[in-house]
Amino acid sequence: TATMRAAGLSLGAASAIFLLAALYFMQRHIVRPVRRLTGKIQSMQETGDLALDLGEHGNDEVGMLASEFGELANRLTKAHGELETARDEALELARAKSEFLARMSHEIRTPMNGVLGMTELLRNTRLKPRQERFVETIYESAENLLRIINDILDFSKMEAGKLQLEDVDIDLRAIVEETVESLADQAHQKDLELNAVVPPELTTRVCSDPLRLRQVLTNLVANAIKFTDDGEIIVRLAEEQAEDEQVRITFSVEDTGIGISEENQSLIFDSFTQEDGTTTRRFGGTGLGLAISSQIVELLGGQLAVASEPGVGSKFYFTLSLEPAQSAPPDGASEPSGVAGKNFLVVDDNATNREILENQLQSWFATVDSANNAENALARLATATAEDSLYDLVILDMHMPRTDGLQLARAIRAEPALKDL
Repeated sequence: TATMRAAGLSLGAASAIFLLAALYFMQRHIVRPVRRLTGKIQSMQETGDLALDLGEHGNDEVGMLASEFGELANRLTKAHGELETARDEALELARAKSEFLARMSHEIRTPMNGVLGMTELLRNTRLKPRQERFVETIYESAENLLRIINDILDFSKMEAGKLQLEDVDIDLRAIVEETVESLADQAHQKDLELNAVVPPELTTRVCSDPLRLRQVLTNLVANAIKFTDDGEIIVRLAEEQAEDEQVRITFSVEDTGIGISEENQSLIFDSFTQEDGTTTRRFGGTGLGLAISSQIVELLGGQLAVASEPGVGSKFYFTLSLEPAQSAPPDGASEPSGVAGKNFLVVDDNATNREILENQLQSWFATVDSANNAENALARLATATAEDSLYDLVILDMHMPRTDGLQLARAIRAEPALKDL
């Protein structure tokens, strides 16, 4: 029994020694190399440096793994260097191309302005009807070409990183109203309503780049006019809740035009892209307007987006966080005298027009009712007469269905009780 116990102890000691030896072997030849290799891999991930020394490695499986990884790292390092070289060459080529386009666009724009100026002078001379048509065609073609050249010039500046932004005190209301006014003729030629909705309480005195902001709005409104055959275009400003002292304003341009399919909405902000070839053939243009507008909005700190449904219309919108203006607003009357406390009736078949007039008059502390056609207006006037609560003033839209503004005015004047209205 003692002999057996001794033999058992000897066997246990031998087993323990073997186990320790095995653990030492695994620690030295497997665990430690794998841990070292893992550390190197983590270091490469953190630093991005593929040219790391993996140290000496043996001829076993772990050593072969380390060797293969080292070879892979060397190949990746070489490929990375080649990609950097190719990238630098591509960037240099893009810069050279952009600078060339910018120079060429500028050189072409100078004589084009001369063509437009001389054609304008020729339009003001006495011409025969056939000659007038020729001159008008020359002028319109030159204007279209100049717009294309300006688009290319702006696009080239952006690609070359040379588009500079201002940051000055501006009045958003003035910028929006001037933009709408400049494009009103184009809209009215297509019998479209073009409106600007700027709530009276909105903070309009901010810091931004007036030229570029006006350029974006002009592009969006001009696009809306181009792709809308019936209905209206609305430029709308809304003030969002800001988390700091900045002013957050959402700009939107809505139309009732042809709309954009869902699959093409992500493509229209790409350079030289319109929704499809048929729109290019029908409406013309370079396809640069939205791409330029999108990049300008990004430079201003926002992102241009679109919501659209084919056959219903489109809404382009973006939100900017702007610093409040540093200077005081210019002196001037804040409201017309004699409006506060008066009772108004607004008659217009267009809901947006009624909204604008109601908001403006209410901001001047007037009481406002509205009607969407002549029949409803006459009914309101009759009710007011019966209740001895006459209106002080009625604002009439000229173009309304069935009964227009002039016909309604004559009908009102025919009522003796309304002679002072």
